Amino acid sequence: HGGHPITLLMSALVTLEQRDFKGAREILQALLKGAPDHPLVNQLAGAVELADGALPQARTHLTKALQSAPNDAVTRTLLAQATVRGGEPAKALEVLTPLLAQANPPARALMLAGEAYMQLGNPDKAAAAFKQVGAAEPGNMASRTALARTKLQKGEFDAAIADLDKIADADTGTGADSSLIAAHLQRRDFAGALKAIDRLERKSPTQALPHHLRGFVRLAQKDTAGARTSFEQALGKDAKYFPAAAQLAALDVRDGKPDAAKQRLETILKSQPGHPHATLALADLRTRMGAPTSEVTALLGESIRLQPGDTATRVALVNLHLLNKHPEAALAAADRVGEHDDGVQGVRVAPCERPGAATGGGSGGAGVGPRRGQGRSAHDQDGGDQRHGERGP
Repeated sequence: HGGHPITLLMSALVTLEQRDFKGAREILQALLKGAPDHPLVNQLAGAVELADGALPQARTHLTKALQSAPNDAVTRTLLAQATVRGGEPAKALEVLTPLLAQANPPARALMLAGEAYMQLGNPDKAAAAFKQVGAAEPGNMASRTALARTKLQKGEFDAAIADLDKIADADTGTGADSSLIAAHLQRRDFAGALKAIDRLERKSPTQALPHHLRGFVRLAQKDTAGARTSFEQALGKDAKYFPAAAQLAALDVRDGKPDAAKQRLETILKSQPGHPHATLALADLRTRMGAPTSEVTALLGESIRLQPGDTATRVALVNLHLLNKHPEAALAAADRVGEHDDGVQGVRVAPCERPGAATGGGSGGAGVGPRRGQGRSAHDQDGGDQRHGERGP
């Protein structure tokens, strides 16, 4: 990556906008070698990690950038976003304090403050922040949706659902639709959820998500055949959509067809080599199927080679070594976790009681620790981001 630093920065920005996180990361790592404390380079590096869901790395870069340029509102906002998504609302509010103290706080800062207050269980303060955005920007659908969600937190379900329904009708975006579906599911109103999913599908006819959600509802209704059909339809829209493949694999296992489940997960890995969640699910499945430890170790190792920034796979490898009473290998793998994620929170290195003890959601063999993007707020999930198809109920 030779060239003038400004040219490289612009190249990294364009690469980020194309959602080529690996390419952007490579460019920025080259820049960071020459200027490890440069605020703009760290800001952009943090933005890349944030967009890719690597929250600890994002916070490390953004904290360094803010220390060098404390008056930079963009860096402060990005750091607050990473902190809210990381599930530390009080710290996020500390980061936002200078922005919130302005005569006219930026809308994004107010939205993040509202999200932080929601996480802290203070819907009244959250509503005040969202109302402030709505007053300044009457057409801001995100603030109207967030305000309706504060009613959900206060238990005002009927009012919240009515508001979300109106917003979903008026908004071409899908944030209100996602919140409405979640609200119906919380009340086990499956008919209401399916109606809301139908509207979501009309808004996003090419996306896998509506079919996946419909499958999720069918499962809750104990309609396994209908659920299978919906999950298959989701994969028909996007063959790389992991949540649907994972649900189908779970159904295969339940039906006594572990080889079919294995094939589904391997198909995901063939199209997306090193996909962390598919790797962890397959490692868990192979462990339960009695595969040799060497096979599972090789599977995790290959994923780590292809996705070196993913901490969860590394922690799974640590736990696998511990499970098999190889403490030196576990320590070596744990050291590499630290090398690649110096800001990781809550890594646990603990042996499981038996192979596959972490099973349940397909989280991976050998007791996986933290998952990327852990602690996302409801608002973050409303956007329907399907990066690698990792999100879903």
